[in-house]
Amino acid sequence: MQTIPVFKRGVSMLKFTIIIVLGIILTVLSAIFVIKNFLVDYKGSESGFKNVCDILLVVVSLFCSLVSIWGSFNLREILLRLENPSGMSEQMIQMFKKTVVEQTLGIIITIVVGYVCYILAYLIFKTIEKEIQQELDKPKKKWDWSKIQKK
Repeated sequence: MQTIPVFKRGVSMLKFTIIIVLGIILTVLSAIFVIKNFLVDYKGSESGFKNVCDILLVVVSLFCSLVSIWGSFNLREILLRLENPSGMSEQMIQMFKKTVVEQTLGIIITIVVGYVCYILAYLIFKTIEKEIQQELDKPKKKWDWSKIQKK
């Protein structure tokens, strides 16, 4: 029977704790981004496509952060359960170890995708802000009172 390697307890717990903290930070950043820029003080583009892309990227970022937090908590619980395997069969222990190894990579990928989506959303938002500023800087068309014919 082939054994599946499990990380040392301290390293795994620290890794999942870091992922949880990164996920919480990403959740807070995403929530503040949406509340500040779209709900309280709407700063949107005239292009609906940019607005939709920006909001979708932030939603994906928020979703990824929540998934990584939840998954990290679950894997930490599995590792804690593996510390005291009394009453568990060898097959169950191997299944838990395999689950930890397989899902660790998925959780890491999820948190990285979340941060990439957040960065892309932030960059799109900066282009929207630049577009708004250019619109404000354009000279306004004023009435030329000398061209109005008087009767």
